[in-house]
Order: sequence, then structure tokens, then C-alpha cells
Amino acid sequence: MSGARPTLDEIKAYYDGFKSHFPMPPSMAILGCSKLDIDVEKGMAVAEFQATEEMFNPGRRIQGGFLTAMMDDTMGPLIHVMSAGRQLPSSTDLHTQFHRPASPGLLRSEAKIIRLGAQICTASAELFASHGKMIASCIQTAVMMPFDVSK
Repeated sequence: MSGARPTLDEIKAYYDGFKSHFPMPPSMAILGCSKLDIDVEKGMAVAEFQATEEMFNPGRRIQGGFLTAMMDDTMGPLIHVMSAGRQLPSSTDLHTQFHRPASPGLLRSEAKIIRLGAQICTASAELFASHGKMIASCIQTAVMMPFDVSK
């Protein structure tokens, strides 16, 4: 990161403002995101998405790109917040593994940071169906891009 790594207090303060002032990105709305919670002390995020029939592939299951996007849209805000708003991640690689088909309904994405470096971040996420079974998992590598919080 540019400059010193943010303190936990700086991250908490940024997250408080983020929750009330940072608009939900259109991609999260399209994916039916209804919840995003970040535990800054643990460096983890949880998001809930409503998968719909509009996301079907020809086999009448949720298409894998939507599932990957749900996990990506959980890791991205987590990385941003953990930089205290100083940076945004720009994915260079997403590796998704699909463990079982997903049907319409509530899906829960859980993300954590593996390593947050000055220029590169690695994060992971797991996506679960409402019955608790894992649908997919993802590892992301991202380049950290400067972000001016004041704009």
C-alpha cells in the first residue's frame, strides 16, 4: 500500500463511513445482494445474494459466472475496506472451483484476505446454499489501485 499500513482504528473508522455512505455497486444489485457485513478485526466479509431463474444456464442451474461474480463482489469490498479505503483491487486472476450445482434462492458468500501486500492482494471466498452446503470456492489475485476517499 502507498504509505504506512492502516491501523485497526483507521480501518474501523473507514468501515463505519463505508456502511452508511458508500453506494452499493450496480453489479451487486444485479446479483441480488441483500447484505454485506465485514468483520475488520478478523479480516472477513459475509454477503448474501438472491439467485434467480434469470441466472440460469441451459441446465436450469445458476450459471458459474454469476456464482464467481458473487464471490468477487464479496472479496472486493473486503479488500477495499481493509486498506482503509486507500485502494481498490483490480483482479488479475480468479480461480473458481464448482463443487455442486446451484439453484435459485439465497446464497451466502464468505470471504477472507490471505495476504494484503503493498501492490498485490490474495483473497479467497466460499459460496454456500441456504442448506449450508458449499456450492463453489474462489481464490483471487488483485493489483491494488490507488483510491482517493475524498472524491
